[in-house]
Amino acid sequence: THTITYYGVDNAGNTEGTHALQLKIDTTTPLSGHTISGTKGDNDWYITSVYITISASDATSQVYKTYFKLDTAPWAEYTGGITIDKEGTHNFRYYSKDFAGNTEAEKYFDFKIDKTPPILSYNLSGTMGNSGWYTSNVTLTLEATDAISGIAGIYYAVNGSDYTLYTKPVLLPDGIYTVRFYAKDVAGHSESEKSVFLKIDTICPEVTHTLPEVNGKNGWYTRDVMFELNGTDQTSGIAVVYYKLGSGEEQIYTEPVLITSEGETSVEYWAVDNAGNTGNTNTFVIYIDKTAPEFQYNVSGKSGKNSWYVSLVNFTVNATDAVSGLFKIYYKVNDNPYTAYTKQVQLSDGKYNITVYAEDYAGNTASAKTTFIKVDTKKPMISHEPVTEWLYLEEISLTASCVDENSITSVTLHYRRGNTEAWKTIDMAFEGEQYTAKIPGDEVTLDGIEYYFTAEDEAGNVASLPAGTPGATPYHTSVHINYWYLILIIVILLLLLLIFAVAKRRKAVRELPHTTKGVPPSPVCRVCGFPISPGADAYRCPSCNTITHANCIIRKKICPACGAPLQAVVETKKLSAEAKAKEVCGICVYPLEPGNPAYRCTCGAVYHAKCIMELKKCPACNKEIRVM
Repeated sequence: THTITYYGVDNAGNTEGTHALQLKIDTTTPLSGHTISGTKGDNDWYITSVYITISASDATSQVYKTYFKLDTAPWAEYTGGITIDKEGTHNFRYYSKDFAGNTEAEKYFDFKIDKTPPILSYNLSGTMGNSGWYTSNVTLTLEATDAISGIAGIYYAVNGSDYTLYTKPVLLPDGIYTVRFYAKDVAGHSESEKSVFLKIDTICPEVTHTLPEVNGKNGWYTRDVMFELNGTDQTSGIAVVYYKLGSGEEQIYTEPVLITSEGETSVEYWAVDNAGNTGNTNTFVIYIDKTAPEFQYNVSGKSGKNSWYVSLVNFTVNATDAVSGLFKIYYKVNDNPYTAYTKQVQLSDGKYNITVYAEDYAGNTASAKTTFIKVDTKKPMISHEPVTEWLYLEEISLTASCVDENSITSVTLHYRRGNTEAWKTIDMAFEGEQYTAKIPGDEVTLDGIEYYFTAEDEAGNVASLPAGTPGATPYHTSVHINYWYLILIIVILLLLLLIFAVAKRRKAVRELPHTTKGVPPSPVCRVCGFPISPGADAYRCPSCNTITHANCIIRKKICPACGAPLQAVVETKKLSAEAKAKEVCGICVYPLEPGNPAYRCTCGAVYHAKCIMELKKCPACNKEIRVM
């Protein structure tokens, strides 16, 4: 402020009174300033409301007024501190004016307010399985928004690790995860931490099977088999294990499975984990054969005697196995080692113990069977020194030698008189080292003797000597008369004539009529023609059935009728009660008739006179008899 004193003087010199003029001069504009208060974040952002105060000064005329303008709002007079709540970027302008009218040049400044934290969202992309598990890799996508200051960064941490700046979607492999994440805006706001829990199992479970050690051969078991299944899954764990036998229904595996059926059993198995992953289907086959093969042998050949075969023997074996199949048939002969049977075995002469068993591919062996086979295809060998000449009615003693690899059971002499009669046989006896037999002298006639030998071994092989007999030419012995026997023959002829005469007379007696019926006549002696009394010693010829008194047969027991050896018999005639009540002849056993001559013995026996003829002795007791 200036004071100007002035006065005026005129030309007259008059001086007026002094005047005073105050003069204010202010050429300097006011000076304004501001202060801004609030919580400062990052990047010059305020994260709370802002309080602005303006201070102005003017040293001369003093501050008249201060004006401000916020953003696009009209200018307003500043009267006191200003609180700005609105978020965003602001432009604040102000100036002051002094009383002198000086106007300060406009001042301004920018400030930014962001009071709101950013908003963060996440997204999980993958294949959802069971029980909250993902069965594929999971992509974690984080997205944050901030409408004011913008996003400065997104941060995430996996399973307690340090936070990492999120720049792209995060690919998570198998595992169990807790992912924490948050977003931060440019202003420095951090959203409250968020987290997500997720389980990922992309790997299918695995199952292995366990079988007992194979106890058979060629991968076959010969007993029931129990198998186990073991499933593993490193992440979510095994939920269930399935298996299927053959074409059957699938079953849940809970415990070891026992397979008892024979044959091939196919087992399929797989597992499902808790995430829902299904593992690969695995297959194995169990081969069980608990049954031994069946076999039978056959012995073919010509059967002889005593279980012998008299031809070459073919020994064949047939075996079957319905499960694993027949592997081999083994056999051994006597004490030789076992060998594989490939074709029929031909057995020649000998004795064989053959043992056979069969084995299937599983190693099952059928119980061995043993059979005893005897083979003898060779006939006995006979040797003999022929007898070409012999004496009439003299017995012929013949010898033969016989050998055979096995035992000889019989050697037989076959002979006949002449060449037309039927062959007769004599079993030859073994004496020393030869077989002997005698042709009875009464068979040795002038017709000559033909003979041959047969020998039979234990197997039934029969050899003949000469070979081929009886069809071939037998041995022949010429017979000559021994004159000493000629006399004997004449005597015998005479005796035969006598016998014939007596027999003829007895026949006439027997043909006489009898009053007693039903009483059979006694048999008549072939030599003397007398009846043979009951209890008397007599011989019956086995060839012609004739009967001869023992005393009549003299020295040789030969049938006068046919020349055959006789057998001792006792003829006993039992009479009926009616016949016993009458006197009967002790010779012919017919009743005595009144008037007919008869004889009584002192022993009480009675005889017809015709029956007793010239004999005066009782045939029963050999005592003298008298006429009744």
